[in-house]
Amino acid sequence: DITADNDVPDGIVPITYTAAGDQGVILIDTAATVATGARYFVYLLETSDGTTTVVEYIPELKPIETVARLSFLQSSPVENGLDVYTVASGETIDEETPLLPGLPSGIVPIDADFIAGPIDIYVTPNGDKTVLAGPISLDLTTGDVVQIIIYENVDPNFVDVVVVPLT
Repeated sequence: DITADNDVPDGIVPITYTAAGDQGVILIDTAATVATGARYFVYLLETSDGTTTVVEYIPELKPIETVARLSFLQSSPVENGLDVYTVASGETIDEETPLLPGLPSGIVPIDADFIAGPIDIYVTPNGDKTVLAGPISLDLTTGDVVQIIIYENVDPNFVDVVVVPLT
């Protein structure tokens, strides 16, 4: 699951990951060192081989005057990664190549810049056009900074995607 942002004091902040809906099942205890005025993301990710890893990430929040920035985090432990497509709103991915082919889990988010306007995002298995999520429609404005988080769904035929505006 993904929790909302929390304000925390600067210094060492303890972080506990539990099974979703069951705080009694502790998956990992860790800590992050944070500074006042900064925004940190700390993710517990499972890779396709079942290993868990903690990824700390400080997003680039500064808007760019000429483009919108999307940050893609793939946290679903799919064996060969996932393909992420971005197309003009209403278009299909049939003849498209993925923006992020074979995006693996367990790495720091990848940023991409886009011109303003409506786009659709699709997520598929690596090398396969079977849609696992999408279309996720966004109408980007110049200066937008948005995080796209892809995470595991109970149903292996789908993944969940959450869109988090960072500005």
